[in-house]
Parts: sequence; structure tokens; C-alpha cells
Amino acid sequence: MVSKIESVTAAESYEDKYGQKWAFVYTFEDGTVIKAAHKSQASPFKPGQEAEYEIKGEYEGMSRGSVKKPGFNGQAPSNQPAAVSFNSPDRDERIGNQWAINAAIELLQLQTTSGSQITFEEIERTAKELIKTREILNK
Repeated sequence: MVSKIESVTAAESYEDKYGQKWAFVYTFEDGTVIKAAHKSQASPFKPGQEAEYEIKGEYEGMSRGSVKKPGFNGQAPSNQPAAVSFNSPDRDERIGNQWAINAAIELLQLQTTSGSQITFEEIERTAKELIKTREILNK
């Protein structure tokens, strides 16, 4: 449900398996009162802002759940590229390709005479040769 926040009150802090959390009591214009925890010591929301809340249960007579930006699902927006994982299987290959392209550009810059242009085809051909040579040397 989406509603405008009327007030935010700091509640307690605690530690769980995900680390330190700070709980806040949110009162919304639609009359809903909910306690939600965040990883930051200050609430990410201020009175007057719209927020989306979800009641996930009740504890000690108070609704508990989550409060987030409207429409936020925790993932990158679909019109933006997703972040590449640092542990993805092709990480080493991407790093090697980047090295080869940079090395090819540097090599071709040293070999060209002033006034001549380096083409993308030359960079691609040289980078592929460098990768092939590196693979042979790594055997």
C-alpha cells in the first residue's frame, strides 16, 4: 500500500543475523501504524514523503513489516543495465579482454607515425593476437 508518512519515531536498535538494525514507527495518512527496521541509524524517510508499506505480521500489539520507496523491488530498474557480479564466471575473461585492448592501443600508438590514425580493426586484430599469445604462454 502507498501512503504519505505523517510521522516517524525512532524505536529500538537490535542485531540479527544480517547485522545491526534500527527500528522506526511510521504513522501514515491512511491511519496505518507500522514498525519497520532499516540498516541505517537514521530513517530513510521523512514526514510528508510517500512510501510503500507492507504489513508482514504483528508483534506485541503492533503491526510489523517493511517501508520502502514506492515501486522499489530491490533490483535495478529495467531501463538500466544490471550490475555485473564481481564473482561471475566470465570475470577473468573480461579482465583479460580489457588488458588486451588497452595493450593493443598502447602498442599501436607506439608504432604509428604522427598524423596517422589507429582504426578499430587494427585494435581488434592486435588485441586478439595478444590474447592468443598470452594463452600460448600460459600453457
